[in-house]
Amino acid sequence: MAPEQFAVATARALGSLPVLMELAAPLLQVGGLLVAYKARLSEEEWQSAVSVETVLGMKTQEPRTFLLSDGTSQRSIVRIVKQAESKISLPRRVGKAQKRPLA
Repeated sequence: MAPEQFAVATARALGSLPVLMELAAPLLQVGGLLVAYKARLSEEEWQSAVSVETVLGMKTQEPRTFLLSDGTSQRSIVRIVKQAESKISLPRRVGKAQKRPLA
């Protein structure tokens, strides 16, 4: 797979937002979009994602949160735009994003 080839990447139940951002950044073109579907988006996870934006050359957009048809289950869709090249060399070694996340 060629680097920076994709305009859009999607993720569901894969990992925390900072990990998703790190995994998607080398695949996305500048201007590309990561769309993440999250079951539970905590404030801590959100702040961690915001803290790695500059390093990864990405910009988070406010999540859109909604209730499922059962009336109690909440989900969020987060859009993250790749605005520039990453300030670190990506991808890091296999498994490093999950074992030693940037945030």
